Amino acid sequence: MLSGIDVTRFERPAILSIAASWVGLAIDDVEFHETIEGAFAILIYVTIDREKQDISENGIVMFADDETEPVVTGQHAELHGIWIFAVPEGGVFVDDAHTEFIRVKKRE
Repeated sequence: MLSGIDVTRFERPAILSIAASWVGLAIDDVEFHETIEGAFAILIYVTIDREKQDISENGIVMFADDETEPVVTGQHAELHGIWIFAVPEGGVFVDDAHTEFIRVKKRE
């Protein structure tokens, strides 16, 4: 079952807005982050990277739930572009895939 959203044509603020809506927060309350620590969403660069350049190396993202199918990235990907998914309880496993995470901003 595919539960992600194709955000290839979206600007970064719009992607944050989508993710923030999943947890009932404002865009100013969430941020991109490089690690899974505290993440509730994952941005997967399936066939293009952040600079919209083709990704040639293969990778995979696997989800710790029974509903979301693994996402293969690179030349053998079934999806195309950039996709956002919720991070399930139990997290995700990333192997050689280009990803970014979205989390609630830490308040000091």
